[in-house]
Amino acid sequence: MKPVRVLVVLNSICLYGMERTVLEVFDLVRPEIEPHFLIPRANQRYDRLLLGAIQERGFAYSFHSDDKDWPLLGAIALRRQPGLFMEALTRANLDVLRAARQADAIYLPNISAAYIAAAARVGARRPTLFHFHDISNEPSMKYRLVDRVTDAYVHHTRTSYEIAARANPVIQAKVNHVAAVYNEYRAYAPDAAVDHQLRQGRNIVFAGQIARHKGADLLLQAFGQLHSRFPDARLHILGTAAPEFENELEQWRNTSSAAGATHLWGYREDVYRFLEAAFVYVHPTPPSRFLESLGRGIVEAMACGVPAVCFASGAMAETVVAEGTSADATGIVCLEETPGAIAQALERLFSDDGTLRRRLSLHSRRRYDAEYCSAQVKQQWIDIFRGLTA
Repeated sequence: MKPVRVLVVLNSICLYGMERTVLEVFDLVRPEIEPHFLIPRANQRYDRLLLGAIQERGFAYSFHSDDKDWPLLGAIALRRQPGLFMEALTRANLDVLRAARQADAIYLPNISAAYIAAAARVGARRPTLFHFHDISNEPSMKYRLVDRVTDAYVHHTRTSYEIAARANPVIQAKVNHVAAVYNEYRAYAPDAAVDHQLRQGRNIVFAGQIARHKGADLLLQAFGQLHSRFPDARLHILGTAAPEFENELEQWRNTSSAAGATHLWGYREDVYRFLEAAFVYVHPTPPSRFLESLGRGIVEAMACGVPAVCFASGAMAETVVAEGTSADATGIVCLEETPGAIAQALERLFSDDGTLRRRLSLHSRRRYDAEYCSAQVKQQWIDIFRGLTA
């Protein structure tokens, strides 16, 4: 059977969770699905990881013709220099239109990609799939615009679909799919300095953006409370700090008695090195601040049999089977959005004789094998693209 050629419109220069998910999904579905990435030319000028990751995986790719950064700047550019912005937006649409003529389908991972694919949807008449990487629980005109250039939607979880569709009923009128994302396990060469730190105590791991909407402040406060009772606890945070959170992070470093047991590693590709040494994984996003569409770090932890502690933010209440609700529980879901709730959940694991953690760990790995294994995820995505182009 001929492979399905998919134009991936990735309007980004960074390599965060969304971009990693896109690359890993399309790497998984080859050779049945043949992707071509269209990315901003700014990837050539800035020292970013996205272009290198695309090249490392051997994906076909091309650049937008515009040598400026206007498509990346969104509302800021529109307000400051609307003429140049609209020129860049028009050129980007024409670039997508030309590239789409060589494809069987178009894949859009976010709103900005949808804006620059409008001409292709009309001119090239290629079926288009929009992927919800984030959840919005509020009505928004932007989804009415996205709906005009979209034939089908795909969501990470049933919960993320229900939240999005309830807030924006226009989504319900199209075909909606639910497909898990693939979290690629990679082994890494020994790193003496890192491995030494990971042998110093019981490790708590969080991987993600260090930002208030992700609950980083709650995690730090919770760890401060826990560390006073369990001095062998170590907190490892993998990710970069949002600019608006840097001052709070610096204050933590200077004032907290637990700062010496807190390790800020920055962006790391070797996430699984830390997860394999983790005692527990914490995903502290509170639902009042942000709704997670999946909780990628939790799935990666499940692959290593590591139990999770989290709030019921968006789809995380589906991703994590809460302890106390099922014999197959994979973690502890905190009901109160407080540092104390996180600290209390961690204390249960740290003070237990090991029975609770072993049980959660066993079911975490079993759930990963049942819901997120590569063979199952690959078939889900192949069926979606073949159905889209049938």
